[in-house]
Amino acid sequence: MHMGANLETVVVQDNKIVKFLIFQVGEICCGIDILEIEGINWIPAITPVFGAPEYVKGLLNLRGQLVTVFDLGKRLGHEECTLSKKSRIIIIKLGLEYIGLLVDYVTEVVSALDKSVEPPPANTDKSQGAYFCGILKIENRLTTILNVEEILKVDE
Repeated sequence: MHMGANLETVVVQDNKIVKFLIFQVGEICCGIDILEIEGINWIPAITPVFGAPEYVKGLLNLRGQLVTVFDLGKRLGHEECTLSKKSRIIIIKLGLEYIGLLVDYVTEVVSALDKSVEPPPANTDKSQGAYFCGILKIENRLTTILNVEEILKVDE
């Protein structure tokens, strides 16, 4: 009887539902676990920061809280994000600090079984590969799941 309880627990864990915010950065369809997100904002005035890495777009004041904004396109080693009416800043809290990820546009929130996320391919570029923690397959689409911890690390 005890074994049955363990099997039920394993089945429940294997069928855990995870929600991802899906967004576009250039040609790349990306996702972040929704539990890691503090908010999604329009593009307010961003103040450039002298001497910051090229992927740091600048700072913004969000209800009295200073937020460092990363251009996710640049951070991933691609073209910078195009500022438009569709552009968004995804706010993530890292310890006591807030970081904003500038993306081209947000498409949707999807729910998936956590086992739908597969490891990234072995042939991923080592320098950029650390930014990805998996590939989500939904219907005929592949979405790159971002490793938020790695993306938020500031280069020395």
